[in-house]
Amino acid sequence: MENYEYYKSLAEQIFFKGLKSEEVSNFASYKPNKSFQDLKEAFFQGRLDGVGKFYREIATIADRIYEVIEIDTNYFNRIYGKPDDDI
Repeated sequence: MENYEYYKSLAEQIFFKGLKSEEVSNFASYKPNKSFQDLKEAFFQGRLDGVGKFYREIATIADRIYEVIEIDTNYFNRIYGKPDDDI
């Protein structure tokens, strides 16, 4: 998956801070026939699929939201900063 770290970073942002529908257009576009409702469902399905371990939950959320949106990395970097692997 290209730009996987961005999806993981977004998954963490949603997990801890949430996300409003109007914020999505600031850094991403929906894939064809997808909407905020699909993004919401992807988040909750990812949590269910990865339940039990934080990093597994983040990874499965990232996998699910990848199916719904395409992140514009330039805008994402301006809003959230460039993702990295360090904690």
